[in-house]
Parts: sequence; C-alpha cells; structure tokens
Amino acid sequence: MKYDIIEGTTLQDAFDKGYKKYKTLPLGMKEVWTLRERNKIPFQWYDTRTVFFRGNIRLGTLEEFKNLKDFYKREGRVLFAGLYYDFSLNGDHNLNYKGRFVWKVKKNDIL
Repeated sequence: MKYDIIEGTTLQDAFDKGYKKYKTLPLGMKEVWTLRERNKIPFQWYDTRTVFFRGNIRLGTLEEFKNLKDFYKREGRVLFAGLYYDFSLNGDHNLNYKGRFVWKVKKNDIL
C-alpha cells in the first residue's frame, strides 16, 4: 500500500488539495500513528481526520472538513499527531497555519 502526504498553506488548503486529488477523506489518528511506528510514512507531525467535537473523539465528516472554519466556530477541532506525544487539539489560530494530511493511494490513483 502507498500513501501520499499532502501539505497546504493552511489546514483547509491541505485538505482541499488532497480531497480534490483523491475524492476521499484523509487518514485518522490511529492509522497515521501506526504508519509512523511501522516506518511506512516519515516520522513528522500530521493533521488527521480524527476530530474532537462536543466531548467526543471521532472521525470527522466530509461536511465538517469542507468548511473547517465553520467547524472550528462550532468548537470542533482536528486532532494533530505530534512527534513525541500521542496527539493534541489544534486551536483556532492553527486554521491559518500550514496543514499536512496523509491519504491512502489506491491502485488507480496517480501520485
């Protein structure tokens, strides 16, 4: 299996680029963490599909990721796989920071 790491100038930009290319959502926290441990992807920080919303940690929906600004206004957060700790919650200011997601590449996808 191959994986594609897509970066953007903002969290939304990174998601939009990956979604445009793969028409699916990026990988979640558990998948990203496991891939890093197994050296399938570089050991660096990543944003993930896993979100925190109203006291629950779950996989985010396409609607939430298509408009992250609105999701953050409603106090949702995207979980971030850090380097030497399990995860953290991105704050409002991080919507404007660089984003980096991991997508699974299917056989017919072009890198």
